[in-house]
Amino acid sequence: MATFDYTTRELRTKQALILDKADAGEDIVIHRGIRKSYMIVPIHEDDYTISDEFREKIAKAREDYKAGKGVTCKTVEQSMALLESL
Repeated sequence: MATFDYTTRELRTKQALILDKADAGEDIVIHRGIRKSYMIVPIHEDDYTISDEFREKIAKAREDYKAGKGVTCKTVEQSMALLESL
């Protein structure tokens, strides 16, 4: 797929067209000034919401931590060993 480059002025005047291209999977880059660029990427509801199941897991993890069931790593090596054991 092609990459489409636009200025911020073009974004203001061609917003619907640009967003339609992003929805179609095209890469969209907006240039602002000389050294500032931004990419427009569509997101879906799942990308920015937390499911009830995940909220429950977070709550349980907090309870476990408060109950002293957490693991403390004091060195990088301990952290790496813990992560590798998961």
